[in-house]
Amino acid sequence: MQWESLPLNSVSTDTLRRDYAAALDTGDGVEGPNEGDAEAAFEAASITRQAEYWAPLLSHSPWSP
Repeated sequence: MQWESLPLNSVSTDTLRRDYAAALDTGDGVEGPNEGDAEAAFEAASITRQAEYWAPLLSHSPWSP
């Protein structure tokens, strides 16, 4: 068996996280629906929380069914 090297072979958790962070910094992403006043809700809140969640890259191609 001979494996072919493909461009996505270099994708990893680290490269995805770096690429996602870069995309957020550019502000060129797709914006979802804009309903309500989120800024006013945050200002009116007595407590706010901020968190960042990440999960590792999981393969979508298992060896067996």
